[in-house]
Amino acid sequence: MNKHLVIVVHGIGEQVAGETVDELSTAAITRHAAIDPKHGKISSSEISLAETDHSEENCNLKLFPCHIRRVDSRPADSTQDIDETVFAEVYWADLSPAPKGPIWTFIDLLRLILGLGYLALDNVHNNPAKAGRFGKLTVHAFTWLFYVLIAPLNALLLIGAGFLLVDIVQPLSTTGKMTPQNLLVLMGAFTFLAGIVMQSTAYCSTYLLRLFWRGLAFLGVLTIIAALLSNSALGTSICGGTPAGTGDLFYVSCFISVTVQGLGAVWITTIALSFLMIVGVLIGFVQRFINWLLMKIRQRNHSAGNAVVKDRATGANLRQLIYPGVSAAMLVLWMIFSSAFWVGLQKLVEQSTKTVMTFQARDMEAAGPPRPFLLERIFNDHLDQALGTLGFAAIALVVILGTIGLVVFFRRILRNTTGSLLRKLFVERLILNLLLDIAFIASSLLLMLGVLILLFGGAGDPAQCSLGAYLCDVAIPWTQVLDTYYGTILMGVLGVAALIYYFSEFVGSALGIARDIIAYSIRDRCNFTDTLENNYPQRARIEARFSRVVGYMLETENPQHLTIFAHSQGTVVATRNLRKDQAAKTGLMKKIKKITGEKHLITMGAPVTHIYLQYFSASFWITRADILPDFKWHNIYRKDDFVGTTIDFLHDPTLPDQNTNDPETGVDNQPVGFGGHTGYFTDYLVWRQLLLKNRFRLFRKSHVP
Repeated sequence: MNKHLVIVVHGIGEQVAGETVDELSTAAITRHAAIDPKHGKISSSEISLAETDHSEENCNLKLFPCHIRRVDSRPADSTQDIDETVFAEVYWADLSPAPKGPIWTFIDLLRLILGLGYLALDNVHNNPAKAGRFGKLTVHAFTWLFYVLIAPLNALLLIGAGFLLVDIVQPLSTTGKMTPQNLLVLMGAFTFLAGIVMQSTAYCSTYLLRLFWRGLAFLGVLTIIAALLSNSALGTSICGGTPAGTGDLFYVSCFISVTVQGLGAVWITTIALSFLMIVGVLIGFVQRFINWLLMKIRQRNHSAGNAVVKDRATGANLRQLIYPGVSAAMLVLWMIFSSAFWVGLQKLVEQSTKTVMTFQARDMEAAGPPRPFLLERIFNDHLDQALGTLGFAAIALVVILGTIGLVVFFRRILRNTTGSLLRKLFVERLILNLLLDIAFIASSLLLMLGVLILLFGGAGDPAQCSLGAYLCDVAIPWTQVLDTYYGTILMGVLGVAALIYYFSEFVGSALGIARDIIAYSIRDRCNFTDTLENNYPQRARIEARFSRVVGYMLETENPQHLTIFAHSQGTVVATRNLRKDQAAKTGLMKKIKKITGEKHLITMGAPVTHIYLQYFSASFWITRADILPDFKWHNIYRKDDFVGTTIDFLHDPTLPDQNTNDPETGVDNQPVGFGGHTGYFTDYLVWRQLLLKNRFRLFRKSHVP
């Protein structure tokens, strides 16, 4: 029997186990039937494989499903051998699960925003020669402030809002059973215990998550200390008054006021760091431009025999540094999300207060007017900055959505263009698009201006403005405009929230693309040095599954021919595991060498070179020579695919200048028209291209040595 093993690795998205192998096998059989209707029975099975071997470190095995499909040939006469093709799927979508329901979709959106910190860290560490020590310091400080202070401070305020709900059943007062100090102590203890418990659980096994929970525990300790010092001279000096001034709200109001002021100070520091990232990259651009000029001068003065050879760092493109744009996106999206959340919560509390006061009035009757809801009073006193920030965040959102709309519009119009610059701006880049990077950076600068106006602009009062005469003349009209259109802005933001709520499944699917990319960059340790190996738990699990499936199928099936299909993110998984060094480490090299027939690697919508090699080169450095020998590499792409197009090695300065038609790349790049990033496995145009030049055959002919 002549056996052909076909491995398929799915890409980003919300795949169900078995779905991808069904698409591929059905399309292959259908296309084969159009040429030769003779094929035998089709069967399917499912097995479970373990990601790793049993060991002391891995006491409990982590299993994953592997779906297998089989089809055999039907020979013309009984004297001919029956050939068989076996399809097996490498499934990993469960490691990046989609949210279920509107609430989890909102939480997933929050996790996605915070997860951008991993991409910024990965980019700066994968380009150390270009980012420099200054770039690494600013990115680490930025992510540290976000996870240790900004996110935990928001969580602390949310916990405080929850604890203030006790006022409904037990009025808060300095003489009652529940005093402000007692409330703050309970809140601090709860926050501290939550942080300590969560940071030590199995669900908190990554670097930035541990930072968040440790930051929350630290804020819990500070809350307890603040409660214990509330009656001291230090507490009185910080609060600037005595309890007699504001009654039972004094200590709680003071604590929230100081917390909000601290959050504002951290915001200014974070935005300043984002600005420093941009300045650092611009300085690097000037330095590299000067170096380029000096290199040209030296080349002109040298003879041909002593030509200056550029190294990898010198030849690198400064566009590889995307951490300023990614950090700006994280900042802007968090500002939009958090502002909208607090404003939405205020409206919910406002509506709830009316209901509470109605019941209070019914119960109290002649005892006096109903007591105002304490949480509403707190929001009215301390939510001004959040309301103002929402206005600037809404403008930033308009800028970002407008840029996305512009790119999508021109991408549709210019998809046939051959101009290199236009294709890079509008066609080949939707993820990590240069114009979108610029929009996020511009929005972050706008938010920095907005925060300064809110803190020092005097809330529209010229007498209170401390920004200087010129800036006050600019800031005050902006404040007045935002106040005028606040209702419209609020309705727009609530409208976006409603769309997310009612179309949570669609939004969750869209978030899946970004979530899967971020999952590949989640790190276990800080690792300020540039040692990147063994620091990515999710990446290791995904790649372990590839090695397990391929290794198991090669051992049990003993095929004569091997074809590996991969799409999107799956192409990154496949090419990393088919590198000579990685294949030797996992044992795949020895097993693949036993195959006597043809070996094909077929990639589709592959971001291998123009995303991963360009932006994360240290971890994903690859040339054609790095892949295991004897593999014929075919790359199928659509011209308007916004995730992956051609496989080229333009970013390797040791290779000659190349283009997609240059045979020196060693990759058979083949376009198949238009259609975006999905649906490759069932596309007729794809299969027509695969059948040309024998790129794929369902049943390979027996190999004759």
